[in-house]
Amino acid sequence: METNRNNLLKLLYYLSLMNMQKKMDNANPAVGFNIVAVNHLF
Repeated sequence: METNRNNLLKLLYYLSLMNMQKKMDNANPAVGFNIVAVNHLF
């Protein structure tokens, strides 16, 4: 049960990051870095 809760928190964090990235300029190199960082959480 604890694992499911942790995965849900990671998913919510991932979705909030994706939402922020939509507001950022696509040319911003930080966007790609954030995606890599999130992938390491899973």
